[in-house]
Amino acid sequence: MKDGKHQTLKEISSEVETYFRGLSYNKQRIRFYQKGWSVIEQFMEENSIEFYEAKVGDAFISKIQGTSDYSELSRREKDLIRCTNVLTEYQNTGSIKFRSILKKIST
Repeated sequence: MKDGKHQTLKEISSEVETYFRGLSYNKQRIRFYQKGWSVIEQFMEENSIEFYEAKVGDAFISKIQGTSDYSELSRREKDLIRCTNVLTEYQNTGSIKFRSILKKIST
């Protein structure tokens, strides 16, 4: 992890992939993130952005979310936001917190 600045998307995503492999993520899960990062890469190319940083992630998320509430987003849009947040969190902290969603089951 560099100082959180001046990393290309390729550099940061490569570091995250290595981090995931160290946590024994399977290939399918890593590919899930790679697909999301390719969409971010396209966004960066369209906007002539060379380096990934938090404000790039924020701009990408704003483009996806628009004026919609998070709960109104599609699964794909939420997945893209997750892929973005993983990059930013890793770049800023050098790790990624595990998240689990508590689902209530009606009885």
